[in-house]
Amino acid sequence: MQETVLSDWVRSFRDLARRAGRTDLLEAAHGEVARLRRDGIYLIFAGGTNFGKSTRINALLGRSILPVSSMRSTSGISIRVGKSETAVIDGETKPFSVLDTILQKEPAADVEVSLTSDWLEANRLCLVERPPLDASDEDLESILGATLRGADMVVHLVNALMPINHLDAALLTECARRELPVIVVVSKGDHLSTEDRSTVLQHVERHIAGSGLKAPVIDTEAAAGIEDLREAIDTLVASVDVARIRLRQSKEGLFTALDQLELVARAGLEAQELNSRKRSGERKKRQQGFEAQDLLWTEIEQCFEARRHKLDEQVRQHLERNRAATLEALLFDLERSRNVGQWWNRDLSFRLQRELKGVSGQVSSSISRLVAGDIRWLQEQLRDNFKLPLSAPFVDPGIAVDDIEIEPSDVALADMRNLRVASRLGTAATVILAGLVLTQASIGGIMLAVSSMSGLAADQIAQKLTDKDRSAVRGELDRLVQQVWLDRATQISARLKNGYDEIIVAMKREQENWHESQELALSRPTEAANAVDWQQLLEDTQALAAKMMRRGEA
Repeated sequence: MQETVLSDWVRSFRDLARRAGRTDLLEAAHGEVARLRRDGIYLIFAGGTNFGKSTRINALLGRSILPVSSMRSTSGISIRVGKSETAVIDGETKPFSVLDTILQKEPAADVEVSLTSDWLEANRLCLVERPPLDASDEDLESILGATLRGADMVVHLVNALMPINHLDAALLTECARRELPVIVVVSKGDHLSTEDRSTVLQHVERHIAGSGLKAPVIDTEAAAGIEDLREAIDTLVASVDVARIRLRQSKEGLFTALDQLELVARAGLEAQELNSRKRSGERKKRQQGFEAQDLLWTEIEQCFEARRHKLDEQVRQHLERNRAATLEALLFDLERSRNVGQWWNRDLSFRLQRELKGVSGQVSSSISRLVAGDIRWLQEQLRDNFKLPLSAPFVDPGIAVDDIEIEPSDVALADMRNLRVASRLGTAATVILAGLVLTQASIGGIMLAVSSMSGLAADQIAQKLTDKDRSAVRGELDRLVQQVWLDRATQISARLKNGYDEIIVAMKREQENWHESQELALSRPTEAANAVDWQQLLEDTQALAAKMMRRGEA
C-alpha cells in the first residue's frame, strides 16, 4: 500500500518536473522508484580518509578484495554476490585480478565488484564503500546526502585518536533523522592503551545515546572485533524492516527533489513578474513613443503638403513669367496682321495652343523633377523616423500638364460683328461703317465729319480704323491670355493636389501598417514569459509536499 502511494507521488512529481522543464529532477524521481524495487540490502561503509573501511570489508569477506592504502581514494566501490568474479570499472568490465592494480594506479569514479560469498548471499547483502567523509561546512549537506544515498544500513568508522569530530557527529545526526540502522566501528585503537581505548569507547557510546541513536559500538582492534562486527550486521539484517526504511528514504529523496522544484518555481515566478513589470514599463514607454510618433506622422504630412503648395506657387510664377512673353509675341503678330478679324478667328487659337503647349512642356518637366524630389524626401523621413524601407510602395502621382487641351475662349471681342462685315464689304464700305465703330470707341461723329471734309482717301481712313481695331483687340487679347493662363494654373494645381493626395493616402496606409506591427510586437507575449505558469506550478508543488507531509504524520 505504501509503495503504491509513493508511486502516485512520484507520478505527480514527474508531471511537475516536466512542466518546469527539469529533466534532471525526473531522473531523481525514477531513482526513488528504482530504490524501492531493488534486490539486496545495501550496507554503506562511511568514514574519513584512512579510517580502515577497505580493511574491514576485506576482513568481513575473509579475503583481500579491495586495495588498502593510506592515500585518499575518490572511488565508490560496491560488492555484491555474482556467479563469476568480475569488476566493472567506470562501465568497462575488467578481470577481477587487475582490480587492485587499477585502483592503486588511478582511482575510478564507480566500481562494481561481483564475487562468490556465502555470507553475502545468505544475508542478501551489497557492501558499498563510499569515498572518504571529508567536507567543509559549505558542502557538508551535499556530502552527507551523497554518502547516505541508497543506504539501508550504515557502518560508520570513527578514529579512536580523534573520536567523534564534527563530520562524525553530522553523519550520525543525519542517520538518526532518517531512522537508518547504524553500527559504529572504532578504528585505530591499536595505537592506544587498553584504558584509553575503553575511555574512547565510553565517549562514543555517550555521544550516540545523546544523538537519539541505538547503535552498537564495535572495537574491531579487539581479538573478536571482526566477528563482533559480522554478528552485529547479521542481527541488523534479521531485525530491520528494509521496506519501511526504503520508503522513508524515498520520501526523503522526493522531498529533497520537491524542495529543488519549489526553488525553480519561485525563481521562474520572480523572473516572470520581473518580465511582466519590465514589459509594462516598456509598453508605457513605447505608448508614449507612439504618441510622439503620431505627431511626427502629422508633421511629415503637413510638411509634405507645404512642399506641394510651394511647388504650386513655383508653377504659377513660371506661368506668369511666360504669360507676359506670350502676350508680347501675340501682340507682335497682331501688329503684323493686315486683317484683325481673320487673325482673331483663325490664327489666335492655334497660336495660343502652341505657346501654351510649349510652356506646359517646360512646367511638366520641372514638376516631374520636383515631385520626384518630394517623394524621395518623404521616403527618407519615413526611413529615418520609422525604419521603413526606401522602397515604400508609394503611388506614382502621374502629374502631367502638357496634355491639357485649350478650348476657344468665350471672351468676345468688342464690335467683332462690324469688323467681320467691314472685311467682307471692302474699303468703300469702311467709311460708312466707321461711324459706328468710332462712335463706340468714343471718338464721335465730329471726327468723321472732319475727316470727310479734309478729303482723306478711303484707304487712309481704313488704315486709321485698323489702328483703332488693334487698340481694341490689344485689351481683349490681354484679358484672353490672362484667363487662359489662369485656367491652366488652376488645372495644374488640381492635378498637383490630386497627385499629392494619393501619395498621402499611401503614406497613411504605411502608417497604419507600422502601427499594427508595433502594437503586435508589444502585445505578443514572449515564449519564455508564457511557456510555464510558474505561480500554478509553485502552488501544485507545495500542495504535493503538504499531501506527503500529512500522509507521513498519519
